[in-house]
Amino acid sequence: SSAMDDIVSDSLTTATEQVSDRHGIANETPFAVIAMGKWGAGELNYYSDIDLVFVHENDGQDETGSQAAALAIASRLLSNLSAPTFDGPTLNVDADLRRDDCAHQQAQRHADCKHHAGESHWGIAS
Repeated sequence: SSAMDDIVSDSLTTATEQVSDRHGIANETPFAVIAMGKWGAGELNYYSDIDLVFVHENDGQDETGSQAAALAIASRLLSNLSAPTFDGPTLNVDADLRRDDCAHQQAQRHADCKHHAGESHWGIAS
């Protein structure tokens, strides 16, 4: 699991750099990847997918720009992690663990996560 932490961390840095030309605020948008499932529990095996949730914070100045940058980072990160190779996809990534009321949002605002942390809208036991 620590190797996966490093892979995702490096891929997040790359994804942020890749979208920063179009979304200048990307480097200032606080963005986190939350490990869930077997990855989050430190129990990855050869056949495991990686379950993750994206969370971001608005920069305080430009809420729309922060949201757009976070969505761009999330999208690019998913592409980078699951890019096809000669041997098949790089990783099997599941980023569909979102609260029911945010099913349309790939990257969720941190404030929304804190608000709902005690509720069971995440598809996991609280």
